[in-house]
Amino acid sequence: MKSSIIAIVNPKRFFTSAAVCMLSFLSLGAFVSWAQETTPTPVKIRAARHQDSVRVVFTTEDFLVKNVSVILTKNKTIRIDLHSAAAAAAAGREKPAISFETEMGQLKSDTSVELIKSVTLTAKGDSCIITIPNVEDIKVSKLQSPPRIVIDALFISAPKEAAAPAVPPRPLTDQISFKHIVIDAGHGGYDYGIRGAHFAEKDFVLLFARDFASLLAKSGKEALLTRKSDQIMNLAERIEAVNKKPPDLVISFHVASTKVPVLYTIPGKTDSSLELSSERNGDLKKMEIATGIADSIAVNMVKDLSVKAVREILPLSLLTKSKVPAILIELPNPDEFTYDKKGRDRLMSSILKGIAAGVKEEKPAAPTAPKPEARPLNKATDKGEKM
Repeated sequence: MKSSIIAIVNPKRFFTSAAVCMLSFLSLGAFVSWAQETTPTPVKIRAARHQDSVRVVFTTEDFLVKNVSVILTKNKTIRIDLHSAAAAAAAGREKPAISFETEMGQLKSDTSVELIKSVTLTAKGDSCIITIPNVEDIKVSKLQSPPRIVIDALFISAPKEAAAPAVPPRPLTDQISFKHIVIDAGHGGYDYGIRGAHFAEKDFVLLFARDFASLLAKSGKEALLTRKSDQIMNLAERIEAVNKKPPDLVISFHVASTKVPVLYTIPGKTDSSLELSSERNGDLKKMEIATGIADSIAVNMVKDLSVKAVREILPLSLLTKSKVPAILIELPNPDEFTYDKKGRDRLMSSILKGIAAGVKEEKPAAPTAPKPEARPLNKATDKGEKM
């Protein structure tokens, strides 16, 4: 049986078929190798502009990145040479064909393309030239994952003009023309004024008045306190202290029942009560000065504290009987306003700016705001007798 099967197969045909199959496999392998060798190796290029430079990135095979050379020529163009033959030999590979690819597509040899505005790339075989106006220097980095060449082209920076030396602003206290100011802290002794959850008005305004007077004194101003401690002091005594040695300005501090500050001055020349007030004070100009300062302080409080500020016209005894411009300021209520360092500094700054600007010819318009809420019962309701 075996001998009959062997006899059926022709030995000559068998060897012929085997040879054909072997040649076919060899031809297929050669074709695959040829196809691999003739497929161009892509070099993908992208560019981006920054404030003082242009960055160009080449992404390609690792063996090309390792052997690339990048130089800035005498003509201030950037030449990138991939040295594909040397790179391939070093990597044990055949020399590849190079294909430069940009966002606009594949770039043929000896042709140019604008990568971004004013940045041109020209391909030349396995090298290329980048032209960027005003290039001063280049920085080249070879990176991995993915393999890439990063070129930062630095521009020629225009010479900067020498900055004029900064002139520090004048302190607010130095901008105040008044030399002698009386600071009155309201209430005192058994007269507590407003009592809040965490304060008594007599103590709060005394501390504030001391700090404000100290701030003025540091700039050479003469700041006199009507009371320096927790003592009872009636209106007659306060007025006597003010007029004994008439200052340039009088400011009396109190506390408002809400976070809205209130500024009081005596009536101006448009008020029907002016004649009495002017005769008592003897100087309309001083009334106008006090009004201008109070208006300016109110405007600055609105800007600096982001709160409303109310202006009131009232013939308070301390104001009408003072021989100089006088203002009464009700500070924001401590239960509703934050008196941390920042808050106190802003409040004092708004008052100082108002005093400095209020005596100028151009006086700011006073802000309009609703009148403050009614006073609590434990506070004197007769403003004419306010301590």
